[in-house]
Amino acid sequence: MEKITIIKKDNYLVLIKNSIGGTTWRQAYGLINGRKKNLTQNGDLACAYFVSSILKIFDLIGNLHLTVTGTIKDLENSGWENKYPNPLR
Repeated sequence: MEKITIIKKDNYLVLIKNSIGGTTWRQAYGLINGRKKNLTQNGDLACAYFVSSILKIFDLIGNLHLTVTGTIKDLENSGWENKYPNPLR
């Protein structure tokens, strides 16, 4: 039997590249005061959802996030190092 090794970096980079123009992350629904709402505002606020989804697919962070702050905290908790000042803090 052949040994297959998945190359995470190459695969997550190609997943990002192939998502250009796609609509997969445009909607993420939740309940606010009991009412269903598109939390990404039809994609306008989907950047954290997109980034955290890609990283979660490849088990590089713990959870999906709809906020940049939540994504950054999870990245740091998962061992990622911030080499640049964070303008959100």
